[in-house]
Amino acid sequence: MAMFTAASLLALAATPLAQMNYGSMQKRNSLATVNAPSPDDVSAAINDWDSDVKAVNNFLDNAQAASSDLASLALSAQNILDNFASDEGSQLNTLNNWFVNTDQPDNGLAPLAFNCAFNDLANGQTYNGEVFSFGDQVIDPFKALVQDANLNNLNDVQIDLQQINSFRCCNVLPDLDILWRDAAQSAGLKESSQITTGDVPFSPSRPITCEGIDCSTVRTASNCGTLDNGRFGTPGS
Repeated sequence: MAMFTAASLLALAATPLAQMNYGSMQKRNSLATVNAPSPDDVSAAINDWDSDVKAVNNFLDNAQAASSDLASLALSAQNILDNFASDEGSQLNTLNNWFVNTDQPDNGLAPLAFNCAFNDLANGQTYNGEVFSFGDQVIDPFKALVQDANLNNLNDVQIDLQQINSFRCCNVLPDLDILWRDAAQSAGLKESSQITTGDVPFSPSRPITCEGIDCSTVRTASNCGTLDNGRFGTPGS
């Protein structure tokens, strides 16, 4: 299980819980991995991933972990798992394939930071025989969340949510700062923001729950942002 502090668990429990139902919210489409992506494919992958991130963030920020309606939470969590979180592997591979399989100036020249971020999400890390990967720290806990919520195990539900939040805040989202920025710039895409409208975001939004997690205390937190990112600049800037 991902390492996290007691303070961050309390912060999760104290998060305002909106009475929202995500059970009926579904994606209109799911993008498969593109083996030799074009710039348009890179744009589609990042924008689709951005939509997924926002949906998962919204769910986590409004998770009814302290309510008695755990059956509704289970339904919402299953929907997020099926329609949003599970798609991220396809998008990850498309962005990696841009550098690996596409005939363009940066072919085979992804910087160290990009390769680190890809490996962190695709393969994970192993500490003392325990694997810390996207599947083990996000997908599996989402499955556990559905089961624990259906069993009305509130304490386990909070632990599941914290495990998901810890890995997303300290690994997934920092890694996306690198993956999105590098692939977008290499593909000649412009950055969109709240001020200007461009092609794609270069950095994902963070859920409020990340404010209660100190990633410096998480031994498996991604350090990819400290590595050389070549001509693409500082991740998250």
